[in-house]
Amino acid sequence: MTTTTGCPFRIDTSGSDIQGEATALRNLGPATRILLPGDIPAWSVTEPRLIRHLLSHRDISKDARRHWPAYQTLPEDWPLRIWVDVTNALSAHGQEHHRLRHPLQKAFTTRRVRALAPRIEQITQDLLDELGTDTADEPVDLRARFTWRLPLLVVNAVLGVPEFMHDDFRDALGNLFATNLTREEAAAAPVRAYGLIGQLITHKRHHPGDDVTSSLIAAHSDGQISPQELADSLMLLIGAGHETTVSLLGHAVTNLLTHPEQLDLIRSGRATWEQAVEEALRHQAPIASIIMRVAVTDVTDQLSGITFAQGDAIVINYAAAGRDPVLHGDDGDQFDLTRDTARDHLSFGHGAHLCLGAELARIEARIALSALFTRYPDLRLAVTPDRLQPLPSFISNGHRALPVHLGPSADNAPKPHGTRGPSPALRRVAAELLRGGSGEAIATRLALSEHTVRAHLHSLRRLLGCPHRTARPVLTHQLLTGRHVDPPALDTQAPSLTDAEQALLHALTTHSGTTRIADALGITVKEARADISNLLDKTAATDACHLVALGHGWGLLGTVTRPASAVPTDL
Repeated sequence: MTTTTGCPFRIDTSGSDIQGEATALRNLGPATRILLPGDIPAWSVTEPRLIRHLLSHRDISKDARRHWPAYQTLPEDWPLRIWVDVTNALSAHGQEHHRLRHPLQKAFTTRRVRALAPRIEQITQDLLDELGTDTADEPVDLRARFTWRLPLLVVNAVLGVPEFMHDDFRDALGNLFATNLTREEAAAAPVRAYGLIGQLITHKRHHPGDDVTSSLIAAHSDGQISPQELADSLMLLIGAGHETTVSLLGHAVTNLLTHPEQLDLIRSGRATWEQAVEEALRHQAPIASIIMRVAVTDVTDQLSGITFAQGDAIVINYAAAGRDPVLHGDDGDQFDLTRDTARDHLSFGHGAHLCLGAELARIEARIALSALFTRYPDLRLAVTPDRLQPLPSFISNGHRALPVHLGPSADNAPKPHGTRGPSPALRRVAAELLRGGSGEAIATRLALSEHTVRAHLHSLRRLLGCPHRTARPVLTHQLLTGRHVDPPALDTQAPSLTDAEQALLHALTTHSGTTRIADALGITVKEARADISNLLDKTAATDACHLVALGHGWGLLGTVTRPASAVPTDL
């Protein structure tokens, strides 16, 4: 940590030791003067009582544009500028805050959020099914594969983000919370995000649905919010709705793995997943510090005697508040599920700006943690805790990666003869493959994302020992010849195929790609494509995968028998 403890206290923009810095600030009093990047002066407030007082005070504003005098001379390339430039519910005050928050509230009522639980459970199981195909003794980055993806897929579902934009949003969110960027990097970070938000708005105008984005677009059309407020509201929901839950999940997993006696409390029924979530929120606030609040007038706290002068910038330090010794005792640094004050944290804020997505984050975390530790009872860290690298941010409190050893899956526990039990998710995708159609069509039929379907197809290839680029018709053939799925039930007789057509059908089952099929048959690629098209028409097959499945159903491709030991049965 490169901070100094002089007055003012210079904040470590790299976030190298969030809790060490929080302790140092807390030791300086309920609030202390600090320097933000660019030597911008501010207060850091660490005492829970004082935080609650300020967050509910009518003369403490979040609208830096209106109430922070320094905003008028703030450099255009100040690295944290996006936090004070946006015009959404996060950065508004008074009636403006009410106006901008109102269109969002109905999407985050307790009833609507709890109704999302089945969808969250399905997304969770799909992600765990993908994890389940990895070799148990190889390290897996749980952040990249699970704790980062789950919140993104959930917020995408809430916002109605189409499948084809998921990966782009995933890549664009990375730097929004980083506070150690150069001025150039900081300026570039929101550009791509705003570009994607513009694409999302355009898409949803033409394809509205029962989602938050469509509701905000309707509010804009009714004149309730401006175009910039529409874009900034989506920026708030995508950024904050994702980042907080990612860090919550990461720290909860880490703490449970490094405190096995606490995990045992849950497994023995002496504690609940709800307690684990609340203690994780207290012990490691996902948002360590949040900027920017401003004193509209002089505000004096009578108990501490501190006066926040009109125009003073204020940073709320939730990480420090979560371990306050007055509220949580001298053992506040300890992770303890039985702590009486666990729910007294401020990690979701307080007052008018209490996080709208707090209940959604809690539900996601409870579902995800329960499912993860049920599926992988022997889960363990792949590195010592001190080697987990923090995010480069004093705002967001999380890990860059979370390497773990999964251990055997409870759903795929070792069976006799070295085989494993079936994976229902992979069976469903394998069976749908026989019906043909694009990845999008399969995803629609199974109510999954295209990304998940692609991942399942990749998993099937790995389990069968196929190269990653193996064509889907070959994969279909191997699934059928290995008896992993049943041929389709047909109510039509096999068509009469010429020798050339029969050869083409067999070539589809053994060669990946039209070029190789053409080479194997001694014809041109153009001729191969024409012949495949003609055979599809003749058999009424949807595509080549469906054609191979029909060929098996009609008995045109014979049966290949393998030794039982060679057949992976986890499909």
